[in-house]
Amino acid sequence: MDVASIPYDQYDEWYIFITPTTFENYEVFVNYGGFSLHDSEFEEMQERFWQQLEYIAPESFLAEGDNLIYVTKDFSLFKQIFLWENNK
Repeated sequence: MDVASIPYDQYDEWYIFITPTTFENYEVFVNYGGFSLHDSEFEEMQERFWQQLEYIAPESFLAEGDNLIYVTKDFSLFKQIFLWENNK
């Protein structure tokens, strides 16, 4: 799949899987203004977020809204993004 063909708008949230996967009844966190994995103001939402990620079990999660949030099980990919972000 060409990454440029992925639809996007102002607030987007993606669950990335290694194999085709479907799931239902999930909470959309990107729509909560200011949602962050680091701000203690969102502690209850963060707990729900991590529970949902554990349940859905994607390889990676990406959200772009008020904050950019990226979570991945792939350590080599995380390391590449971390190095890129810190060398900008």
